[in-house]
Amino acid sequence: MLIRGQAGVDAAHDELLDALEDESPIVQVVAAEALGRYGSDEDLQKSLKVLLSHANLQESGIFVAMMANNSLDYLDGKAASIKDQIAALPTKPKQEIKRMGAYVPNLIEKTLKDLE
Repeated sequence: MLIRGQAGVDAAHDELLDALEDESPIVQVVAAEALGRYGSDEDLQKSLKVLLSHANLQESGIFVAMMANNSLDYLDGKAASIKDQIAALPTKPKQEIKRMGAYVPNLIEKTLKDLE
């Protein structure tokens, strides 16, 4: 539904709301991005909570945190209300991640720069 933009979100709005509580964090993140980008203000607030909950590198792991931070970045100014919470996210994982360790910190830095 995300790839279909506004039409996709309109067509599957209730299913996307349900997906915010799916057992898979990946499903939650994609649904949150779709609703955040193309839903109502109420949808955006729900989406920001979900995305922020998965954006923590130390709690969610590298792949989920990358997706959540990437989604926050795609929201552009719609994420401005949580700018301070984004800035407070950890930028170092609990365990060193060799090749991918800089992805999440770079996404956080880019998102904050875009929100200025």
